Amino acid sequence: MIKRLGTGLAVLWAAATASYLALLLAPGDTVDILVGDGPDTPEIRARIVQEWGLDRPEIVQYLGYLWRLLRGDLGRSYQLQLGVGEVLATQILPTAQLTLAAAGVGVALAGVIAVVTAGRGRLLRGAASLAELVSVSVPPFLIGIVLLSVFSFTLGWFPVS
Repeated sequence: MIKRLGTGLAVLWAAATASYLALLLAPGDTVDILVGDGPDTPEIRARIVQEWGLDRPEIVQYLGYLWRLLRGDLGRSYQLQLGVGEVLATQILPTAQLTLAAAGVGVALAGVIAVVTAGRGRLLRGAASLAELVSVSVPPFLIGIVLLSVFSFTLGWFPVS
């Protein structure tokens, strides 16, 4: 039990560190990214550097990042000017609804396919097995792009937004 807990904490630390390093090592200047297309004055740049603590050494920034994560402080969205926790909280219910709907459709579809292919020929069972293999092997984002292309662009059944 202790070993699993330690492993879990190590994985969480590694994930947090990897996300921090990904932002730190991303190409471009952080201040340029945060300024974006808005007005760019030395005062605005200085305020961003001060607000985000970009004037401190990287190790101090990293330790502050870890400390805030331990306290559950995910920071503020610079674009939305809201706490990241607040932004995530507004999306929990829609995400749960979408997840439950997708699971329900998946179970219903699997049941229909099982009933249709039960006791049938090898060709039908093989096609169903191939469809199952492809559906679990292909990354979800790729399936999403294909479905978006077919149902929104080609058939026009859903709006693209």
